[in-house]
Amino acid sequence: QQRLRPGEGIAGQVAQRAEPLLVADAQKHPGLARQFDESTGFTTGSIIAVPLLLSGDVMGVLEAVRGSGRPPFGAEHLHRLQLLAPHVIIAVHHAQMTARLRESQAAVERANADLERKVEERTTQIAHAKREWERTFDAISDPIALQDGFVIRRANLAYARAVGVPVTQLNGRTCHQLLAGRETPCPGCPLLAAKAGGTLSAE
Repeated sequence: QQRLRPGEGIAGQVAQRAEPLLVADAQKHPGLARQFDESTGFTTGSIIAVPLLLSGDVMGVLEAVRGSGRPPFGAEHLHRLQLLAPHVIIAVHHAQMTARLRESQAAVERANADLERKVEERTTQIAHAKREWERTFDAISDPIALQDGFVIRRANLAYARAVGVPVTQLNGRTCHQLLAGRETPCPGCPLLAAKAGGTLSAE
């Protein structure tokens, strides 16, 4: 769980130079990072290390270490490690990509959850505002209707009481049906003048 700076230690040198390295006696090598032996109580004897390359970029270092009581690594061991390195970097790269995809998926899921929460909050606010508007509209004592031409789209309770029709049955019916019992617009209706290009005024 320790990290090396670029160029520090055997692995740091291999990463910096992007070249494999065989160290028969690490204790005599000036580049040995001794803090690892000091923290673990292990005495490093021999090291082989190869860079992990992906499209020419150094992604890491693959290193094998033998204790001081064992025979040192040789050239054949370094060659085997070099043959293993491409397979290792593919596996490492795949693991990194999988981890990044999982992080991206988790971020998308968090964003979706946040969006759903905001939509739910906004929907609740709109529903509350609608109820408040309806209460206010129905509390007006004068008959009021919102019309699309002659067709009633919304009327308050006072309007429903005035025409003697339940408020839930007003939408879609015409004002001349409700107010005059006619199938056609009333003579002199100001809406007719407005449709003909006149000016609609209220007195």
